[in-house]
Amino acid sequence: MGRERAHVLYFDAEVQRVDTYSAGETLHLDPVGGGGTDFGPCFDWLNERGIRPQTLAFLTDLYGTFPDSAPDYPVLWASIGGHRALFGDVIPMHAA
Repeated sequence: MGRERAHVLYFDAEVQRVDTYSAGETLHLDPVGGGGTDFGPCFDWLNERGIRPQTLAFLTDLYGTFPDSAPDYPVLWASIGGHRALFGDVIPMHAA
């Protein structure tokens, strides 16, 4: 513990930008990229840096390419679409 951070990854077919927030900071979402969604680069980015998140959460329509296997940490998919994820838990959202 003691290294509580939130990494916000903006991605499409690759990670386009990463914003990192320390505990207590307000998150500001400013999306970049779009289209051609591949979820794999997000998992790769974490693995390459030795980051094992407490939970990985995606805001997505679930249209995209999934990695071949699930990670060893919880994954949440907050989705506006009616699609299923290959692993993790899907939380339905309604578009504003």
